[in-house]
Amino acid sequence: MKEFGNDEVLPVIEVYACLQGEGKYSGIPHLLIRTTGCNLNCQFSDSLCDTAYSSWQPEKGRLTLNDIRKCIEDNPQIDHAFISGGEPTIHPDLVRKLTSLLHDYNYFVAIETNGTHYVENSGLDFITISPKLKNSVPVAGKTIHDVYVNRTVTTQEDAARHEKKRKAYDQMKKWVDEYSSGDPGSEGKYQLKFVVSDGSETEEIRVVQNLLGAPRKNVYLMPEGSVNEYLDKRRQWLMELCIREGYRYTDRLHIMAYGARRYV
Repeated sequence: MKEFGNDEVLPVIEVYACLQGEGKYSGIPHLLIRTTGCNLNCQFSDSLCDTAYSSWQPEKGRLTLNDIRKCIEDNPQIDHAFISGGEPTIHPDLVRKLTSLLHDYNYFVAIETNGTHYVENSGLDFITISPKLKNSVPVAGKTIHDVYVNRTVTTQEDAARHEKKRKAYDQMKKWVDEYSSGDPGSEGKYQLKFVVSDGSETEEIRVVQNLLGAPRKNVYLMPEGSVNEYLDKRRQWLMELCIREGYRYTDRLHIMAYGARRYV
């Protein structure tokens, strides 16, 4: 594993205390560590990736291990952390280092990933894999609405890059196999989280679920939207879809409470 100096600037742009807003551990206080850079270009019907400043136009890293330690020590009431992005697994040695550091403070450590890069010997306690469906593929010529991106429209190159890389199911299967318990009655230590735009994604979700061998109880469906207006128009019918199909529903608590603000 690569060594990182305590004052070395890392590809990390945010570290702060928050409530986890999505999935199985929703509502639990966490420390969020956000890396910068992504191998995909998500664009949904109403928005880009909601952290375009770490994906479409990634900011430069600016935080160090000492900055992260200080945030940990300033929040002794917290014992959960999640590493997010961007796409954190494009920095595998950093993922291992952050996990080791957080374990030194007796943290439960999770990661949020698109699943396209498997990290061996990560040491993580829990994995959230968010496979990107067809609804995430950019449409060439579509207007970009994001204050952090200095372009006005998406291109065919954006679409081709995203489509080429989003279906790395062999890598996702490695994550699922490692973090499954082997007990058919257990949920294991992973979840699949799908962004749903209009309900037409159901068959594609089933296909991915079957490819990865994930039971329904490990699958969460989340409404698309980076502002409350878009979440509101999808919430009710998606909840009903989850009831019909046996999937689990997750909302986006941080968007509901704060909108599209950073550091929440």
